[in-house]
Amino acid sequence: MPRRRFFVVANLPYALSTTLFRRLLSPHTALHRAAVIVEWGFAKRVCATVPRQLEQAWWASRFDLELVSRIGSRHFSPPPRVDSAHLVIRRKPFPRSAERALWTVLSAAYRQPAAPAHTLFDRRALRRAEIRPNEINADISPDRWARLARDLSPGRPWPALPKRLRP
Repeated sequence: MPRRRFFVVANLPYALSTTLFRRLLSPHTALHRAAVIVEWGFAKRVCATVPRQLEQAWWASRFDLELVSRIGSRHFSPPPRVDSAHLVIRRKPFPRSAERALWTVLSAAYRQPAAPAHTLFDRRALRRAEIRPNEINADISPDRWARLARDLSPGRPWPALPKRLRP
């Protein structure tokens, strides 16, 4: 991947979408913006307001993933078996210094999706991040988890990112 800020415009192979997203949306890439065509179901999953998987929440907390439009299979030759989607990705301003805190916060929340947020984090910190203490972890958007991570990150030691997320 380029070390300087870069842009991507691509029709991604459906079978490689997750693998390519892992590379493009990793913490150490300089992706600034992308416009991609992906499989419709994949686009719906990664653009969900509250993603069901930790990895998708990680992406959504650091990038704006916008589902622009659905593209019917009839618009391709030969037509695929499924519809496609036009997806736009924009990097959000997120401090590198808070990424370890973000991964820790998301990991804890996604390990216990049915638990209320106050069982994992301080009530005052949750309120500052606009998270109700009794709110269920699975109902909290990645943006609000990111706010909590930014608030908690200064001056605290955080575990290292998993090897697959390190440069």
